[in-house]
Amino acid sequence: MSDRGILVLDIGLSAVKACLYALDGRVLAEARRPLVTHSPSPGWYVQDPVDWWQAVVESTGQMRAVAADWTVEGVGVTGHMHAPVLVDEAGTPVIECPVLWDRRPEAEWAELEAAFNIRAYHAQTGGRVGPQAVPAKLRWMATHRPDAMKRARSLSGADIAAALHATRDLRGVTGPFTFNASGDLIGRKIVKLVVKSGQFRYLPDEAS
Repeated sequence: MSDRGILVLDIGLSAVKACLYALDGRVLAEARRPLVTHSPSPGWYVQDPVDWWQAVVESTGQMRAVAADWTVEGVGVTGHMHAPVLVDEAGTPVIECPVLWDRRPEAEWAELEAAFNIRAYHAQTGGRVGPQAVPAKLRWMATHRPDAMKRARSLSGADIAAALHATRDLRGVTGPFTFNASGDLIGRKIVKLVVKSGQFRYLPDEAS
């Protein structure tokens, strides 16, 4: 019987990293594939989610060649933040992904900042957000790329996007929770995101 391990994938901004761990925590094999960030205009920084998946395939293939006798018992995926991935019904990205550094939605962020008490949010959670935040990016897309918004059927982050590409399972996106600086839960869980006529609607926990 072959030994058992856990495969961990990190969809980073600069590279996709794959690592196979033994169940006792030992690193059995690891590999990485670099990613390219494009800047078609000043302040724009985008990546192609298809490149993430290709890097996952290549890095895991390299790693498995080293640890061919090991059985993968589970897979964990993590990825960079503030990177909204919009996919259609087939799970195919409808637009490139604006990554953390993207600053094009300055005007949209100013509107959101004025509409909500962002300073109070900072004080309560310890988290700071700005134009890189997903809501600002979605507002920018709704204004400047309504075609993509209308074709979108699901929204996810980099880690979930990689899993969706593999499974094509679009039956809902879970998370996130909101915590304060002490780690106490202060927000309600968002259990699903629904897209209708190009508009996003969040279903809170009690509506699931």
